[in-house]
Amino acid sequence: MTEPHLAQPVLTTPEKPTWWKNRKFWTVVGVILAIALAAGRFVLREHRAEERSRHSAEKELDSFAVGDCVTMSQSKSGTDLTKTGCEVDPSYTVGLHIDASAECSDGKYTQYSITIKDAAVGKLCLAKNLVVGHCYQQGGPGGSTQLVDCAKAGENAYRVVQRFELDDEKRCPEDTTPSRYSAPPRTYCLALPTG
Repeated sequence: MTEPHLAQPVLTTPEKPTWWKNRKFWTVVGVILAIALAAGRFVLREHRAEERSRHSAEKELDSFAVGDCVTMSQSKSGTDLTKTGCEVDPSYTVGLHIDASAECSDGKYTQYSITIKDAAVGKLCLAKNLVVGHCYQQGGPGGSTQLVDCAKAGENAYRVVQRFELDDEKRCPEDTTPSRYSAPPRTYCLALPTG
């Protein structure tokens, strides 16, 4: 006789989840990658624009050579420099090009810098270019020097008595106040305005 055949239980292992086949997972990954790519492009675009602005500012500063005469004017973006003839009164002479972190040496220079995102790119040290016999006072665009009528000059005004194209305050008469620059070498002898 034959023995009845007993059915053997079939053991099945539960299917392991296959997350890589899950459509929702890949949708989320795709969205995250798209956001990361867009953010990366934005940051790169901003960085390139800042570099172009910095390069343009450096080029503008380099366009002013030591010895060039310039005037200052106010614009919506701040103080602008314009090359001019040295006979323009008043004007400035570019004395030095310096790093953005440096200061013009003796405090008498007018400093001009271009700022990109709150960081100066470089600086120019500007020496006053004044005419003997004329009167001036501070307070023009960007704190610049203004030509004033000696007869109507205010208390902060001064008159240029002498000008020397060298850095030597001893040349000034005792009744004047020397104002000197090392670059370009220049000394002014100043006095109170007379009407």
